[in-house]
Amino acid sequence: MNKIILMIFVVAFAISGMVMNLKLTSFSNSGKYLKEDLEIAVHNAALAIDQIELSNGVLVFDQKKAREQFDSSFQKNTGFKKSDYKVIEFKAFDESNSKLPLKYEASTVKFKDTFNNPTVVAVVEVKAEAYLGANQDATVRKAASYTYKQKNPEAVQAAMSMLAFSSSSELSCSYGELNTNKFKEMFTDAGVLTGKENIVIDAATNHNIDPVLLASIMWHETGAGKSNAAKNYNNVGGLMNPRTDTLFKYGSLNDGINAMASVLQRLYISKGLVTIEDIGAKYAPIGVNNDPTNLNKNWVPTISNLVDKFGGLTTNCEPGQTGIDFSIEENEFLWPVPFTKNVTSQFSPNRVHPITGEIRAHNGIDIASNGVENKPVIAVKEGTVTFAGEMRGYGKIVIIKHNDGVETRYAHLNSIKVQIGSKVAPTQEIGLVGNTGDSTGAHLHFEVRKNDSPIDPASLYKK
Repeated sequence: MNKIILMIFVVAFAISGMVMNLKLTSFSNSGKYLKEDLEIAVHNAALAIDQIELSNGVLVFDQKKAREQFDSSFQKNTGFKKSDYKVIEFKAFDESNSKLPLKYEASTVKFKDTFNNPTVVAVVEVKAEAYLGANQDATVRKAASYTYKQKNPEAVQAAMSMLAFSSSSELSCSYGELNTNKFKEMFTDAGVLTGKENIVIDAATNHNIDPVLLASIMWHETGAGKSNAAKNYNNVGGLMNPRTDTLFKYGSLNDGINAMASVLQRLYISKGLVTIEDIGAKYAPIGVNNDPTNLNKNWVPTISNLVDKFGGLTTNCEPGQTGIDFSIEENEFLWPVPFTKNVTSQFSPNRVHPITGEIRAHNGIDIASNGVENKPVIAVKEGTVTFAGEMRGYGKIVIIKHNDGVETRYAHLNSIKVQIGSKVAPTQEIGLVGNTGDSTGAHLHFEVRKNDSPIDPASLYKK
């Protein structure tokens, strides 16, 4: 009898061990599958990039869209509804909200890392039974992150500097002297900006913009340094976070002044918007819904008046002048976009790729300006169309073969007007400027190749 009881006990213990082992295995597998699905989700979230900022060489996440893409990806891969899981932490770190490199440690799970570049990180909790269908009360909590890679940070910085220089050098500018007496006098009773004239001059110099223009816009936006945004947020430009519709808050007044200078350079000056009228049309457009009392109509005259008080502009620029003669008579090759001559990115063996953040050769030039989308693209020389369609990275592209082993490429088109085999003449419309493929905004990527080797398109035009 005792032997029977002992055998029953042994069998029961073995079964108990098998069940426990099954539970442990299920729990382990749940964690494994969750980790995999989570890694995919944070990667997809990291693709939600602010396209305006990216077009200016800055990788900033669209916070709202990133979270939406995270949930969409996670639910698609797991089959969950939103109520089936809990996002414990979700962060998207970039230069707009963090100082990189950043040491990060999750507060709810054992996970820590140093993020040198923009990163999305998430911590998610689910029931173990959700993955394997086992009747378990245990929860599984995992963390995952995705960081944009930059193989050579020093090279990235150098390329970014070169890119910034080339953008501003597309302007033909003449320079005068700053009226230091008038400029300094304006800073004697200027709220939080009192005595900060040298910081403003340094910020303007560092970003290659006119200090009088920068100071005048700051004066207008802050009520001469006395606004709540300036006093409480160090925000001297009324700069808004489009994801939260709230004012950006800066750590110091110096940071706020430099942020305003950076925005003015990247979103206006580098785009060929150099006059007060041009800047005002974008900065304070007349007749928009968010200006019901039409206050924006006062922006240009107010800034012009302030410029006079500061002693007048020190820089006179003409937008879209690249130092290249694009006339038909003088050049064998025509200019591919009659609408604009503004070059936003030069041919370069070392450019920061706007999608991956890595150093990569830019085998052509980018042509863009306000209103360029869907404007005609023309053949620069007679030839035969050898390709017209979709190509990886290029989006919609037309390739034309000319004489002497020369080939031209017209990429990121919204639409194509020619077919393979077509004979094209100079000035013939071949497509419309677009935003297809690996593109961060409407522009034409124009390449020239000689015996399949890329050459600088600018070299084809008379200097």
